[in-house]
Amino acid sequence: MSFTTPPEVPAAPSRASPSTFADLGDIFIAWFATFRAWLVVFISELDAAITTMLGYANSASTSAGTATTQAGTATTQAGIATTQAAAAAASAATAAAAPGTNATSATSLTIGTGAKSLTIQTGKSLVVGMSVKIANTASPSNWMAGDITAYNSGTGALDVNVILTNGSGSGVATWTVSLAGATVTDGLQLLSVANITSATATVDFTGLDSTFEEYELRIINAVPVTDASSVWLRTSTDGGSTFAASNSNYIWSLVSGNSAGGFGLTNDNGTTSATRIVLSGAVGNTAAYGGACITVRFANPAGTAHNKTVTWNGGVGGATAASVASGVGQRMATADVDAIRIMFSSGDIATGKFKLYGVKKS
Repeated sequence: MSFTTPPEVPAAPSRASPSTFADLGDIFIAWFATFRAWLVVFISELDAAITTMLGYANSASTSAGTATTQAGTATTQAGIATTQAAAAAASAATAAAAPGTNATSATSLTIGTGAKSLTIQTGKSLVVGMSVKIANTASPSNWMAGDITAYNSGTGALDVNVILTNGSGSGVATWTVSLAGATVTDGLQLLSVANITSATATVDFTGLDSTFEEYELRIINAVPVTDASSVWLRTSTDGGSTFAASNSNYIWSLVSGNSAGGFGLTNDNGTTSATRIVLSGAVGNTAAYGGACITVRFANPAGTAHNKTVTWNGGVGGATAASVASGVGQRMATADVDAIRIMFSSGDIATGKFKLYGVKKS
């Protein structure tokens, strides 16, 4: 009589290798289900073998040798099962004793900034103030990062103030939680990054609120699909559902000079064409020229006592001259601004990187 061969035990996840822990943990969990199914079959086979051996014991002496052989096989397989069970228990113990700062969660969340609450394992070595990364287990490039505001080691309830995201995801219920380094640059807190590698109509940033008194947007090597297009800015007061684009919504003044000796001042004092703030002059659609590189500053966009002021400095690369792009503008309304949009005056954005920072309060 033969027995079903048990599945081989995979390598156990180890707290000494955080980078492979999640992947090895997934493999082990999948293996454990296979092992359990095998164990059920093996017990049935072993029971049948024992019954057969009892029959052999009552048979003629020629059958006694066969029964002894079968009993030896059963004993060997039972030893293998015992070994596999011990390995499974050891792997389970390793998983349970995973690094005290690593965890998983099945709480359904949507990627975004602000307060997030989820349930993780109990007994973790997490304390208020630690920075953590909450990554989509199935798609790790989609994640949130922020500081812990509360953790109950008895229930596993974890609260995080998310201030940085990457990618997107709605209703995701498979998360991996790990420690993350603070993302602070020159007094700025990096909040979101948009890396454009193919034609995109607009780049939108949402979630501007009173967490920061100022926000800073860095436009890096933004190249238009349509040659000689200008960089435009629009604002939203409804979380990005709509962006103000009506007559007289904005006023602005743009200083533009170039290395060939030209100089100009362009402005729009709230006329019927002020449907946007113009951040630059003409930008060439040749990537080698560098596109538009502009830093835009937003003063207290969450306030409701005054119009929203925007200032910017930067430049535009060209075939024969580099041009200045510097100016000031306002959204002509006191309502809070909670989202911004960057676009070109004509056509899509071909390539570029856009990084939004919150300016730390003093």
